[in-house]
Amino acid sequence: MKEFRQLTVDDAAEYHEVLIAGYAENKNYPISFDAINFSQEESRAWILKYPVYGLYVDGSLVCSISFRMPWIQKATPDVYPHIAHFVTAPEHKG
Repeated sequence: MKEFRQLTVDDAAEYHEVLIAGYAENKNYPISFDAINFSQEESRAWILKYPVYGLYVDGSLVCSISFRMPWIQKATPDVYPHIAHFVTAPEHKG
């Protein structure tokens, strides 16, 4: 069964696992991206501040997408909403 829904703080631990595992290979490249090294608390805070959505397959989070909104203080230097984190669990890539 597949379900796509907005995540809540109750999903923070699972979101954090997918975020860290999904972005892990980015450490091999010379890029700077804060989410690569997010702590569990930072992942939880992210869910509280920004709209984060997840795709669940058979009850497990397999990917997520979040948006940065210009009306959230210090959320983005841009005047338009944009995709912030878009990540897929490694075992579901491809």
